[in-house]
Amino acid sequence: QQDAEFTGYEIEIGTRFELPRGELELTLGRDEVDAEFTNGGDVPRIVPARNMFTARYTLSDFSAKLLVKDVERQTSVAPGESATDGFTLVNADASWSFGFNDATRLTLTAFARNLTDEVARNHSSFVKDQVPLPGRNIGVRVRLDF
Repeated sequence: QQDAEFTGYEIEIGTRFELPRGELELTLGRDEVDAEFTNGGDVPRIVPARNMFTARYTLSDFSAKLLVKDVERQTSVAPGESATDGFTLVNADASWSFGFNDATRLTLTAFARNLTDEVARNHSSFVKDQVPLPGRNIGVRVRLDF
């Protein structure tokens, strides 16, 4: 175990627009961490900088969200690690919620993850070179609260 110095930041800004029908919320965010051992060298498995954009539209019992996550290339690597390419993930979902009474609610959600089917690797994973993040996947989720 060695002494290390971690520096970083996380920032998020957003705004909300009241529309004639519904509400639109836009958010931009970024986070970044740098970590080095005090006697020199990079700390292993530090996640690369990320930029995120989210757009969310809500109208009554309907909502839709688009998330674009841009993960930068990680080249600050420790001995035994390899650099990891950057990638951009695009995710979307739409949800409809139906209330049957005060205590019972059904929510249907259609979702799509990694819409561009990009090969993405998690730099902090021990098996990143063998196991990429999931490719494009599309599904429907049903939730019943009672």
